[in-house]
Amino acid sequence: TIDLDPVEFPSLFGNPIKVRFRATTDASNFTSFYIDDLQLVVCVPDPSCPYDSHEPNNSFGAAASIDVNISHYALYICPAGDEDWYWFNAAADDEIAVDLYNLPADYDLELYDPGGTMLVSSASGGTANERIEYTATQTGAYRVHVFGYNNAWSTTEYTLRVEVEEPACPTDVNEPNNNFGQ
Repeated sequence: TIDLDPVEFPSLFGNPIKVRFRATTDASNFTSFYIDDLQLVVCVPDPSCPYDSHEPNNSFGAAASIDVNISHYALYICPAGDEDWYWFNAAADDEIAVDLYNLPADYDLELYDPGGTMLVSSASGGTANERIEYTATQTGAYRVHVFGYNNAWSTTEYTLRVEVEEPACPTDVNEPNNNFGQ
């Protein structure tokens, strides 16, 4: 059995795949080759689910890259059991805010550090907006995990926005006044 899962082989997703069989003989005797019990199973995404350009992004390792400080639309948790992972870069001390809104079902939100540790979660009930605020403790690729509570899903899109802001430079109130002549 060969499983060409698009999560493990994303470069194959949506591309034609050729299956070839090769047999060799020493040519000393006539030989016939037969292929027996060949089965090809092609699994395609649920046709009732809208197209999501970030798929496949169903695991921490297969997270889709997203730009920060803009809203992302046409994202779907579909079909049941689907989950979405996204990654973005942040530096230590950056302020991170993650907003999940326009929810068609009860979705939840989690933020993970570059090492894969869950840092913060938001699990408001129903279709209430989800929000996470966090100050980055290290530099690297942070992950956002969006998933349906109790396998909630929908063919209606949700919106995700990740904001990353550098910390404001603190003003030193003890700095001496450098005005000459005073």
